[in-house]
Amino acid sequence: MSSPTLSTSSDLENILNHLDAVVYVSDIDTYELLYMNRYAIASIAGETDFTAIKGKRCYQVLQKDQSGPCSFCTSGQLPSNGESYVWEFKNTRNNRWYQCHDRLINWHDNRLVRLEVAADITERKEAEEALQQALKQLKWLADTDGLTHLYNRRAFYKNAEKLRLSLPTNTLLSLVLLDIDYFKRVNDTYGHEAGDKVLKHHRSCVMPIARYTGPKPLAATPYVKANKVN
Repeated sequence: MSSPTLSTSSDLENILNHLDAVVYVSDIDTYELLYMNRYAIASIAGETDFTAIKGKRCYQVLQKDQSGPCSFCTSGQLPSNGESYVWEFKNTRNNRWYQCHDRLINWHDNRLVRLEVAADITERKEAEEALQQALKQLKWLADTDGLTHLYNRRAFYKNAEKLRLSLPTNTLLSLVLLDIDYFKRVNDTYGHEAGDKVLKHHRSCVMPIARYTGPKPLAATPYVKANKVN
């Protein structure tokens, strides 16, 4: 049984116009747009017909405020054997994420052109970003004291070890138990919430710092002599 064939180029264009994906063709040398399907024209160009953008450069139509070839243009990276170059990009005109499949093909006049087929993956990217934010938040909750937001002991020792490993060879690590001046007076006068704010202030230190015992934070720092600690 023979395979079905397209009788005319209009059949192919009809198929492309019914795809829920961006499809466009541009000249590899001049960047002139040679074709865009309806989905691309409406969702990115903001037009209703290709005649409104015919002859324009791809970077003028597909990107926002672009006066020259895009720095991220993939034309120079496309395989010469016709295989696809796959990449992801957030469009600057409509702020939607796309997975792009770019390849070199021969146009009907035999010139080499760039074909891009791009599927909208915005929902997937937003879900991935939300997941990363949730994981980051969970890690923060797991690593910090709930009242002061200083490191808890487990996270403190982990980060202190990272600091130790980053120090030059034979450099010692100091563990300093901080006794904050007048801390009891702050607690007694303004309440424990004010005391917690004082402890939070110490998060601005570059060194790893943790809530270790009562009101006394523990800090890690490259070795200093006891009489140099203020």
